[in-house]
Amino acid sequence: MKTWFCLITLSCLCFSASKKEPPKVFDVHLHGAKDIIGHIKALQAAGVYKAAISSSWEGQSTYRAQSKMSLLYGLMFPCPNGKVPYSLQACFSDGKEWPSQMGRGTN
Repeated sequence: MKTWFCLITLSCLCFSASKKEPPKVFDVHLHGAKDIIGHIKALQAAGVYKAAISSSWEGQSTYRAQSKMSLLYGLMFPCPNGKVPYSLQACFSDGKEWPSQMGRGTN
């Protein structure tokens, strides 16, 4: 009986060790970085497959263009004094608290 128990335990350990999958990480609060490509590579190496990114609108657009990773984007509105509170970078290229209405009709 002991022999069977040892064989089954050893088999389970070998099977689980051979089926190592990379970790799957969903980063729920990711700040943008200056080296976006390097940042994306580091995240993927760490097993991040999805992230919620917080950065300027232009920074988020760059992440969107450079990454195949699933990214959730967003900014708070209004953007206080037109600046991201933790980095003081401009939220929008025009420096305003709200995004421009480009491409939309005016009322």
